[in-house]
Amino acid sequence: MKEIDDRLRRLLKSAATSPREIPDEPPFGFATRVLASLHIDSSADEEALFIEVLFRRALACGVAVMLLTVAASYHTLTASAGTEEEIANSAIETSLP
Repeated sequence: MKEIDDRLRRLLKSAATSPREIPDEPPFGFATRVLASLHIDSSADEEALFIEVLFRRALACGVAVMLLTVAASYHTLTASAGTEEEIANSAIETSLP
């Protein structure tokens, strides 16, 4: 415990004596070191690429299904409502098995 207390005391003392000015930009090479520490191995890149391709294909399929649905229902969307008799017959036809 004494070693941890000594380290904490030294840390707090160092923080108390540090300059109060905050630099405008990080030290030279800091960004490079941060980016180097975030380096991802190639197997993760391949997995991310696979998932990206999978999502793009799923999106393309979804768009295709949406367009086919709109094309198939276009006639129904643009047709007039019809007479009361046509509406009643349509309701009866859809309710029959």
